[in-house]
Amino acid sequence: MQEKITISKKSSEKIQELLKDFVNRIKVNGVFIITKSGQLIEEYGYLRDLNTLSLSAILSGIADSIENLGRLVKENINDITIEGKEWKVYFKIFKEDYILSCIYKGINIGMVKFESISLIKNLEDTLEYSKEEIKKDDVNDMIDKIIKII
Repeated sequence: MQEKITISKKSSEKIQELLKDFVNRIKVNGVFIITKSGQLIEEYGYLRDLNTLSLSAILSGIADSIENLGRLVKENINDITIEGKEWKVYFKIFKEDYILSCIYKGINIGMVKFESISLIKNLEDTLEYSKEEIKKDDVNDMIDKIIKII
């Protein structure tokens, strides 16, 4: 099982900004960033009636199933669209451990997929920056602890 992901405050704010821009431009109802283990990293949109934590867990299970299906058919399946009568859910696995998920209705899937490409690139950069930022914070915390001991 994947360990819990920690995101710096600065990176969290940047991710929120990216998601807000995506929702406002594309007009999806909501967008989530979750880990493959089901941890909700960030969300944005008009999701009042949805239990986003449960939805995150379900989507991570679907992602796992899709990856297993891909292994069986020897295909790298990393995105999927699920369509109901009214609502659609698109999700894409990126950076091996993360899932971008969009919930929407009345929008062309091609637009959602196309616009997701640049969003994912920006998210990858931000998540990588956050890892480096967290490492620096860890080193600084360790130095502070050593100084307190001395």
